[in-house]
Amino acid sequence: MQATDWSSYAAVYDMIQAYNPAYQDLVARFEAEVRGWSLPSGRPIVDVGAGTGVFSLGWARAFPDHPVVHVEPDPGMNAV
Repeated sequence: MQATDWSSYAAVYDMIQAYNPAYQDLVARFEAEVRGWSLPSGRPIVDVGAGTGVFSLGWARAFPDHPVVHVEPDPGMNAV
């Protein structure tokens, strides 16, 4: 199996969110779902394999009183 070059993919990765209504709906449903969760106050939320941060930002919007830790090993994804 060939490894994915995530840094090259990162440049266009978020075009899915920007131009695909189905993906936009997925992100909106994710945020609506997690907003209903009860989390201990101030506890950090860790987004592992966070890519360009679309869902890290969703976590931050849903839980503004919690730090969100974005963990992504690929430098290209982090740069975006």
